[in-house]
Amino acid sequence: MPKTGARKTEIERFLAANEGKPSRERLTVIRIYEELRALGCDGSYDAIRRYAKGWSKDRGAVTTTVKVVHVRLCHSRMMFARAYMRESQEMVFDAHDKAFDFFHGTCTRGIYDNMKTAV
Repeated sequence: MPKTGARKTEIERFLAANEGKPSRERLTVIRIYEELRALGCDGSYDAIRRYAKGWSKDRGAVTTTVKVVHVRLCHSRMMFARAYMRESQEMVFDAHDKAFDFFHGTCTRGIYDNMKTAV
């Protein structure tokens, strides 16, 4: 373990406190490093960065925002839903393709609600 081994509990305390904060209030790893230097930790930034990366990887779950497309037929109310990582034109084209394949055909009329990617 590099020189950060002696300050492991303080590093973990910073990382755990940082994890509970909203994203705008979280400290960057360099800011955590500066705080640790102020407390007397003599480890390098790279060692702190590697430890923080391993710590977050060991913690597991990561929250990810997804965009969900849902298509519903007007007459039968049959629904199709699919999730995507980002909202793009390719997502719109792929969602239409998958929905039409699922419904075994296309609709004669489409109503779109609040779709910025098509505009």
